[in-house]
Amino acid sequence: MTDEHPERRGPENEPERERAPEGERVADAEWEDFVAGIRAQTGFVPEMSRDEVWEALEDAEGWHAPEPAPIGWRTAAPAVVLAWVAVLGGLSALVVGAVFFRPIPGWATLALIVVVLLGALTLFMRLPRDRRYDGGDGAEV
Repeated sequence: MTDEHPERRGPENEPERERAPEGERVADAEWEDFVAGIRAQTGFVPEMSRDEVWEALEDAEGWHAPEPAPIGWRTAAPAVVLAWVAVLGGLSALVVGAVFFRPIPGWATLALIVVVLLGALTLFMRLPRDRRYDGGDGAEV
């Protein structure tokens, strides 16, 4: 793209409000290095597949992946399991009651809503209060 007005080229022809003060200007070499750093590829894409990386780690360093901790309702705190049962069971009972048993007594509906709300409140109160980083493989919540 060519400039149609060559007399406008150069910093000497810029309006005063668009010029940076002398102490705040960046040298051309610094600016070019900065722009080149932005354009440089910053990500690393390995040339090996995931399986090859695992094999290389095992061969080179004798590294073995740690056994993952068990996850599930059997290892969770009883209050959390009971809260999930209350929330899911209460919502299921409300839906089944609304579909199959049209004239549900008001006290039963109110009781199910209270059970769902208490279960949800218990789950909310059991959320972690802070974030920690142990210096291991990743952040812990």
